[in-house]
Amino acid sequence: MRRIVVFLSMFVLCGTVFAQEQSLNIDVKERILANGLKVLVVERHEVPEVACRLFYNVGSANEVPGITGLSHLCEHMMFKGTKVIGTKDPEKDAEYNTKINELVLVIRELKKDEGKNADNLKKFQSELEEVRAAQKEIMIKDQIWQIYMQNGATGMNAFTGNDLTGYVVDVPSNKIELFFWMESDRMANAVFREFYSELDVVKEERRLRENSPTGFFYETFNAVMYDAHPYMWPVVGWMVDLDNMTLEKARKYHATYYVPNNAVLVLVGDVSAKKAFEMAEKYFGPIPRGCEPPPVVTAEPPQRYEKRIRAVIDTQPFVTIEYHVPEVGHPDIYALQVLDGVISGNSGRLYKEIVREQEIATSCRCGLRPSKFPGSFSFRGTPKGRHTPEEIEEAIYGIIESIKSDPIPDRDIKRAKKQIRARYIRMLTSNGYLSYMLATVAVMRDWREMLEAPAKLEKVSAKEIVEVAKKYLTPENRTVGIVTQPDKPSGPYLTVLVREMPRTPEAEAQMEGAKTFLSSQVPDIAIRMDEKNIYIEVGHFAIEEKEAANKRLQEVREYDMGGSKPFANAKLVTVGVEKDSDESDDR
Repeated sequence: MRRIVVFLSMFVLCGTVFAQEQSLNIDVKERILANGLKVLVVERHEVPEVACRLFYNVGSANEVPGITGLSHLCEHMMFKGTKVIGTKDPEKDAEYNTKINELVLVIRELKKDEGKNADNLKKFQSELEEVRAAQKEIMIKDQIWQIYMQNGATGMNAFTGNDLTGYVVDVPSNKIELFFWMESDRMANAVFREFYSELDVVKEERRLRENSPTGFFYETFNAVMYDAHPYMWPVVGWMVDLDNMTLEKARKYHATYYVPNNAVLVLVGDVSAKKAFEMAEKYFGPIPRGCEPPPVVTAEPPQRYEKRIRAVIDTQPFVTIEYHVPEVGHPDIYALQVLDGVISGNSGRLYKEIVREQEIATSCRCGLRPSKFPGSFSFRGTPKGRHTPEEIEEAIYGIIESIKSDPIPDRDIKRAKKQIRARYIRMLTSNGYLSYMLATVAVMRDWREMLEAPAKLEKVSAKEIVEVAKKYLTPENRTVGIVTQPDKPSGPYLTVLVREMPRTPEAEAQMEGAKTFLSSQVPDIAIRMDEKNIYIEVGHFAIEEKEAANKRLQEVREYDMGGSKPFANAKLVTVGVEKDSDESDDR
């Protein structure tokens, strides 16, 4: 189970209908149960498998200060079982849950003055460990996963985003009833056992974000960009809120949002709609309709001035620029989509002008990220060699202004529309992707709006593209983030060399993605280039800090990633002097 932060793209809306225009048979059948649960079915009988998606209309945007991160935490807790799944003794298990909750809350109070309460603290902590150990004796660990896997299910996962929480699994067509039983039981009877232990897991996710070189930067960036709307806080939540989270808060939140009238169930694959609707009535039908969840009422006010954030981080320098744009379903979204297609990708203006012609960046891209509430249109560029983020920033503004003032060639618009169409026609052959799209759109709006999307996209004109560029891509509507590296001593230094490779345009382009991933695993990793080579390094130590450097070397060599040690051959090198030993390097 992992958190996946999801950008809900309006491309989703266009893809399905373009596929229909290409004669793909997408016959969506719908049934809304009396309790409000929406069920969508697409029959595809080629393979004996069904892609099952159960999405809830709740994400971090539904939180308020004090409970940030609770949507994500509830997602984790939904895998802990129910009254009949995950335990051998439901009554005893409930007693243990109650006792653990009481002890944790007492311990929290005592920790406010540990010196004064040391003896009592030790006593209650010991009791807590005893109760937890007793509960483990009657628990069946990960039984939800076990049941699904033992019955041939694959791809079981879940994610939390700003706007929704999704649960996914693909099951053999002869096991579809198992899915209905399992998921209806989770909706109606979820038991948040091991709550505080799982909270510690989520807090560790929070720490990993903090240890990532750019983790705090992006959190700060969002907090600067949004003055009022809940998009300002991260999906994983603020640590202060996690530190004060309680089982009572989680149960109340779950009871509010995990109700049938706040959910969409989508099945795509080898199943008949008639049978699916019958099973939905049998298993989900008895679940009572919940109270209508409270709406998100805080809207983001119009931005009046440009906002800027500058950070000095030991990572690859870059610039990121984001403009406020409307939400999914707004009429301007279609023109913004085509604008994105005109300037993004290897055949778009950003790459052609900034990367290939000006040669000031190793990569430069943009992306429309509309969502349930007003989203953003973003740009990002990574400088090449001695060029700076500021140079890329100005080059991006030049392209934006040219869109506003110069006629857009018709061939560029046709290319953009064709690429959008082709991309999603290919994707729609996947039952998993189609089920995801339907569930996403049904949660955000009405999936029937997909039927209107192709005509609106095809009608987008060059004039409309210019109009949205002038309307949204303005200085006062943007937030700019500049990341530069700290000044480092000009003299020799020690570092752990993880990898060395020839410097080629292809290798440079790959480094940005590699750096993003590696930074999430090794906080102090850095990528450096000279005229001939690219070096992936960890740590930066003065020559006299050899002991600390060697300690870091051993840590890097022992780093475990999925059961392997990818950095086992790392070595300590000296940068900035002529080679005179096995531990030196003349770079």
